[in-house]
Amino acid sequence: MIPLHGRVPKGYLPLATVAVTLACAAGFLHQAALSDAALEALVARDGLIPSRTLRLLRTAPVPVDGWLRPVLVHPFLHGGLLHLASNVVFLLAFGRGVEARLGHGRLLLVFALGSLAAAAAHVAFNPGSTLPMVGASGAISGIMGAYLVLYPFSRITTLIPIVIIPVLVPLPAFLFVGLWLTLQILAVTATPDGGEAGVAWWAHLGGFAVGPLLALALDRGRPPPDPRGRPATE
Repeated sequence: MIPLHGRVPKGYLPLATVAVTLACAAGFLHQAALSDAALEALVARDGLIPSRTLRLLRTAPVPVDGWLRPVLVHPFLHGGLLHLASNVVFLLAFGRGVEARLGHGRLLLVFALGSLAAAAAHVAFNPGSTLPMVGASGAISGIMGAYLVLYPFSRITTLIPIVIIPVLVPLPAFLFVGLWLTLQILAVTATPDGGEAGVAWWAHLGGFAVGPLLALALDRGRPPPDPRGRPATE
C-alpha cells in the first residue's frame, strides 16, 4: 500500500515538511556524489550502529560527538533511491496534515523526537548489531502515529497495485495505519534479529510509539482555515 494523499487544508504551506524532504534529498545527493569508498566511510561514521552506541555510552567521560552525531545525522542518509522515495511519499502523505494541525515547529519536534525514539528502540532491541542504520523511517513513523490521533477517520488516498494494475482506494486513516502497524509487528515477530539483516522494524515501532503521545501533548486545535474559504481536502 502506498499513501498518496492525506488530509491538509487547501492553501496551507507545509514549510517544515518540505524542509525535511529537501534535507533528506540533499543528504542523498551528497551520498551520490561520493566514491564507493567515501560513501562506505560516511555510512560507517554517521549511520547508527547499536553496538558502537552502547560502547560509547559506557565510556567515561562519554564522547558526546561519537554517539550523538549518528543519532542526529542518520535520518538524512538513505540506502538507495527507492528507500528515499518511499520515505518521502509517506512523509508528504502524513506530514502535511500533522503540520497543518500542530504548526511548523511542532512538526519538526515530532520528527526529531520520533527519530530519537526510533534510534533508542533499535539500539535496545539490537544491542549487538554492528550494522549501520540509516533513513528517516523511524521519524516518519512518529508522524504517522501523530496523524492517527489527529485525523483518525480522514481518508488516505492509497495506491494498491493488483498484479500490474494500480488501484486507488480511499482508506480511513485508522485502517491504513492499523494495517501498516500490524505489518511492522508481524515483521518483528517473524524476524529474530529485529532488523539486523534488513529493515529496522523496531525503529519503526519505537518512532511510532511516541507519535500519539506527542499529538496529544502538542495539539493546538483545529487546522488553520483555508485563506480562500475552501474546505480541507482528504
